[in-house]
Amino acid sequence: MHAFTLVDALTGEPIGERWSVWLGRESHGSYESEGAALDAARAIAEERGVPAWLVRDNGAISPIASAP
Repeated sequence: MHAFTLVDALTGEPIGERWSVWLGRESHGSYESEGAALDAARAIAEERGVPAWLVRDNGAISPIASAP
């Protein structure tokens, strides 16, 4: 999962945060909340039988789903 901030193209002002879920180089969507992205990441990990982690901007890594 990756968090990013949307920026207004005309003013350069931040307009909100989004969360994206990735499996390798493949994007699995963009979500308006961390909770929705976590739910999606857990579901994808469970479906594929792989672990999932949340990686924060500061490099902190937290497991959010383990492989079966």
